[in-house]
Amino acid sequence: MYESLLPKYLFVIVIKITISNNFYQFEPSRVTEVDYIISFLGSMILEKTRFVPNGSLVVLMLTIFCTYQFFLQGSIGIMSSDLKRSFDLDAAGISLLSSSFFYPYVLLQIPAGIILDRFGLLRVTTVSIFFVGLGCFLFSYSQSLFWAVFSRIILGAGSSFAFVSLLKSIKAYFSNEQFVFVLGLGETFSTLAVAFVNSWSSRATTSWGWRPTMIIIGIFAWILCFLTFKAIKKGSNKGEDQSDKKDDFNFSVFKNLKEVVKNKHIWLFGVYCGFLFSLVT
Repeated sequence: MYESLLPKYLFVIVIKITISNNFYQFEPSRVTEVDYIISFLGSMILEKTRFVPNGSLVVLMLTIFCTYQFFLQGSIGIMSSDLKRSFDLDAAGISLLSSSFFYPYVLLQIPAGIILDRFGLLRVTTVSIFFVGLGCFLFSYSQSLFWAVFSRIILGAGSSFAFVSLLKSIKAYFSNEQFVFVLGLGETFSTLAVAFVNSWSSRATTSWGWRPTMIIIGIFAWILCFLTFKAIKKGSNKGEDQSDKKDDFNFSVFKNLKEVVKNKHIWLFGVYCGFLFSLVT
């Protein structure tokens, strides 16, 4: 138990020392105030994240998967100049190449949840990450627009399981009171990490070209696939079994879909999130 808390204590201590020392150079009179704020945030993190160690690793792997698919969504914009030259595309062609990711991504959101409930995290996430890596390799070796679009469709289909898998893993390993907090941490990590990944991919594309860059990204996906498989397998006794228990009520896909469609709050939040997400995309 105490060993699992040690990395978090070290994290808070390092952050306190780093920020306090840097802040002291500019506002010496407010160091104590900053220290109190950091201590409060650190104690909140330590209190809210007392979860199963194996479960934390699963959530971390799937958070990285979410970061990965966020990057893939906008990767065409980073590589657009090279892709125009390679495939002799205009703006309409680049738009087609980019949008081909989102059609399967959107259409598979509901089936992704049903498939996860039916087959569980272990099989679904490892297979989806594997196909995302495969899509990266196919894209890197594409010699025509047809194969480039086809590989982007595979990327979109595999990536559609990322966020749903993260939600399911948090539900499996955390209490209801911790759910929103942990999800917020995961979203924050993904948003910050994708900024660094975009910066790296831009430099890599400039230095090596878009094809070698996509090969590296594909290799990373298969490494992540293996690590995710090991993490879920290790935590299966406390997380996967609970996650895959059949509900007491008679499960009906159409019945549950009907209840969701009739819920006005879901439509309201869906439209709201859609507009926000359109700004990012």
